[in-house]
Amino acid sequence: MTPERLKAWRLAWNISQAKLADQLRIHQQTVAAWEQGRREIPPYLDLALETLERRQVAELEQLAVQRRRSLSAADRQSLGARSQRGKQDAALRRAQQVSL
Repeated sequence: MTPERLKAWRLAWNISQAKLADQLRIHQQTVAAWEQGRREIPPYLDLALETLERRQVAELEQLAVQRRRSLSAADRQSLGARSQRGKQDAALRRAQQVSL
């Protein structure tokens, strides 16, 4: 992984350096150093980012389920299944744009 790809991945997923660092349990300065090429990116980072992607997609799916449960039956019919699929598809497209 290159510093440019790491930054592109982070921006595509709308994650700050601080949030990424928190999720990886490292310092924000380490993420900044990776992105600036001042520190070598570890080879396992690809796997860690893939895991974060899966976690984010799962969270989006869970939010969609919670939202669906909170809607009335009439609201669910008017929104249809397309709305839920559209949000999930958008998240998956973001992940595919910055494939590891």
